[in-house]
Amino acid sequence: MIKRFVIGVLAFLLFSCSKNEKPTVAFYYWKTILQFSPTEKEILRDNDVSKLYVRYFDIGLHPVTQNPIPISPIRFQENVDNFKIVPVVFIQNKVMLMPNLNVEDLAQKTIRLVEEINLKNKINCQEIQIDCDWTLKSKDNYLK
Repeated sequence: MIKRFVIGVLAFLLFSCSKNEKPTVAFYYWKTILQFSPTEKEILRDNDVSKLYVRYFDIGLHPVTQNPIPISPIRFQENVDNFKIVPVVFIQNKVMLMPNLNVEDLAQKTIRLVEEINLKNKINCQEIQIDCDWTLKSKDNYLK
C-alpha cells in the first residue's frame, strides 16, 4: 500500500514538472519618454521580450488646490507594436491619505487618461497595474 502511494506521488511529480513552457520575459520601463537606446533595443531583442510594464504617469497632489492630478504623463517616441503593453500608474501615498478622497472619481479619471494615452499611441491593453506605497493609514482608500 505504501509502495503504491510513493510510486503514485513520484509519477504525479514527474508528470506535473514536465511542462516545457517558455516563460514570458517582461521589463518595467519607468521613464517619462519612451525611447529605447541602442543598448536597450539589444537587450529587448536578445531576451525575446514581448511584454513591457510602462509607467504612464504618477498621481500626486496639486501644490495649491491639493486635488489629485496626473504628474509627468508618458510620451511615446518609439513604436511599441511588437510588445504587449501594460500601463502602470503610481499613486503617491499622500493622495490615498486624503480623508475625503473620492476614490471612484479618481479611478474614472485615471482610466480616462490611460485610455487617451492608448488611443493616441494606438495601444490596445488588456490590463492596468496600479501601484502605491500605501500604509496602514491609507490602506482603506487604496483597497476600495
